[in-house]
Amino acid sequence: MIYRRVVLHEKENIYDGIGWPDWKLTLCLLGSWATVYMVLFQGVKSSGKFSYFLAIFPYIVLLALLVRTVTLDGSMDGILYFITPKWSKLLEPTVWYAAVTQCFFSLSVCFGSIITYSSHNSFKHNIYRDVIIITSLDTITSMVAGCTIFGILGNLAYELGVQDISKVVKGGASLAFVSYPDAIAKFNFLPQVILIFILLYI
Repeated sequence: MIYRRVVLHEKENIYDGIGWPDWKLTLCLLGSWATVYMVLFQGVKSSGKFSYFLAIFPYIVLLALLVRTVTLDGSMDGILYFITPKWSKLLEPTVWYAAVTQCFFSLSVCFGSIITYSSHNSFKHNIYRDVIIITSLDTITSMVAGCTIFGILGNLAYELGVQDISKVVKGGASLAFVSYPDAIAKFNFLPQVILIFILLYI
């Protein structure tokens, strides 16, 4: 796959070493951290101005993608595949490992800045309420994103004539970098390339 070979530079093994950092990815990482710095360098004052856009825009795009996804042929098969429990999988340690990884990843991105923000709270601030809000929103966001991704996978399976949706694309980062671009490519009135990278960047 081009994504794994060109973007991630994945190798079958590391017998010849891990190599030097890719200059393109290094510049992208530098740009990302520069953006984080620009948002946070004045503390709460500067971050407050960006928070409305950074908090609302991803949900607008996700909901638009979900609405578009459910109108595609085969999308409901993918969504049903996503939400239908497979009880036998609960006995597999790899499933629990994936679940814990998902929880830590989705809740811990930019965790340092969240701790910094919390230092501005009053001593008697109700942190339990904040925890419930954050974890609930994280769960809802994961469910919406999952329905969107698996709806697209259902459509891809329909177009390819594949019965087993799990064979359409592998798990991991490929889900986002294959499914979301495919969903946005089905819009005829949006700046597709710009939108997908802004969504993933935010």
